[in-house]
Parts: sequence; structure tokens; C-alpha cells
Amino acid sequence: MAKHRKVCGKKKAPKTRKVINRESYKRHKDNILNKRFEQRAFNRFRRLEVAREQLVTLSNKPLGVEPIKVKHWTPASKTSLLHGISKDPNLFAFCLNPFASHFGKL
Repeated sequence: MAKHRKVCGKKKAPKTRKVINRESYKRHKDNILNKRFEQRAFNRFRRLEVAREQLVTLSNKPLGVEPIKVKHWTPASKTSLLHGISKDPNLFAFCLNPFASHFGKL
């Protein structure tokens, strides 16, 4: 077969990527999807906070929402979905309850 390739100029077919390291590609894809999810959640809660502040300033009435008391704050680990939100302690405290109620137990 090698002599035939030399004569006709055909190249050897490349190995397909899905056969090699299938598990590592899946892990990489999961990491990218988790980062996108973090960013979307962070942006959603940031927009909510801005809208809430605008509502308070426009209506000149305080909202009936009490701030959540934070006893001890530590940022979430990098593998957690809450990592992007947990960088800001105030935003994290404000967002944790709706986030937890939406996704169940974290």
C-alpha cells in the first residue's frame, strides 16, 4: 500500500479527533459551558440590582426588602457555578436566596 501511495500521491487519512481523548474534549466543553453559565447568571443579577436601585431613586420610596445579613463570607471555589457571583460579597448575599430557591439545594 505504501508503494501505491508514493505512485499515486494520495495522503494517509487523518485520525478522527472524536476517537482520541474523547473524555478530555467533554471536560473542556463542560468548563466552557460552566463559565458561560456563571457569566449569564452574574449579568442577570447585576441587571436586577441596577433596576432595583433605579426603582428606589425614581419612586423615592424604600422597598420593603430587608438586606440579608452575612455572618461569614468566603468566595466560592473556582469549580463552583457560583464562583463569578461570589467575588462581590454584597451581590452574593443579595442573590443567594433567589438563586438557591431556583436551583434547589446547592
